[in-house]
Amino acid sequence: MNQHEDMQDSPGEPLPRPAVTAAARAREAREDAMRWAIANLRCSDPRTLEEQGVNVYFAPNLRRGVKVVSLADGRIDQFRPDEHLPGAGCFADYASLDAYCRRWGAPMQEIEGSVVVQLPPDAGDRTARPEPQD
Repeated sequence: MNQHEDMQDSPGEPLPRPAVTAAARAREAREDAMRWAIANLRCSDPRTLEEQGVNVYFAPNLRRGVKVVSLADGRIDQFRPDEHLPGAGCFADYASLDAYCRRWGAPMQEIEGSVVVQLPPDAGDRTARPEPQD
């Protein structure tokens, strides 16, 4: 008998899966909501962006008519007054995010409805500060 056979009630039943805690699910949801920001802005916490002057919105509390960038996938959107708002997600105001990137010397580019940006390695670090750009 192997070590897993004694854990099964009957020969065809699957082994019980470890429980996923609510905290682990919440952490995974935050990481999903910030996936693009983590990879491109080196920032995993929307508060860090807010501290740097980026206006961050959490769905469904989005401002209509304001150009925003999804921090999950970098897609650009602007929700019309009659348009359905997403129920979840984290979005940055396009203009304030662009200003943040320019302060780091890396202006954003729009390619096929998404933002592309390459910030320096120390961007997103709370101790590092961007050099002023003239």
